[in-house]
Amino acid sequence: MPTIDEVLAAHRAGEEQAANLLVEYCHDRVWWLAVRLLPGFARVARHERPSDVAQEALMGLWQALHRARPDSERHLLLLAGKKVRETLHDLARKHAGQRHGLGNLESRGDVSPDCHPALAAADDVPGPATLDDWTRFHHAIDELPDDEREVMHLKWFVGLSEEEAASVLGRSRSTVQRQWGAAKSRINEALGRERPR
Repeated sequence: MPTIDEVLAAHRAGEEQAANLLVEYCHDRVWWLAVRLLPGFARVARHERPSDVAQEALMGLWQALHRARPDSERHLLLLAGKKVRETLHDLARKHAGQRHGLGNLESRGDVSPDCHPALAAADDVPGPATLDDWTRFHHAIDELPDDEREVMHLKWFVGLSEEEAASVLGRSRSTVQRQWGAAKSRINEALGRERPR
């Protein structure tokens, strides 16, 4: 069985099957992330299952791998996390425009992170409660310095532990802890929340 570095090298060399192997490598992480985040999107969750979200995200990843050539496991996982984020964002927009009779007499389909704690992969970085919040959250992440954005993607979106993120990034655990703390503070400040404890 080839290592992830060998598959990445084959993919950069243009081997067709390598993209499929990279998607397979990301499958469990993407599915886990879909399960973790979907409950926070009530409108989307009424129409989509975690497997649907994961499948869409994995298809997006497969398509992206025909254009992008990740040069490391870190870049691959960041790309996979980005595709889950984009899929949820796109599905939220899609279902916000649909009309399904009595279902629309409910709230706008927005939920509080307090009602669905699974939305937040970190207790002190609550996920967005509305589509507008999600858009601002998405923008706040994009505005982070590169090193903090990488840590945010790996910990919040991909669900890696600090030790795993440090290994993928080639940084010390203390550096990842510091960058994670800084990223949380910047995001909470951008969203008008108190600094995390």
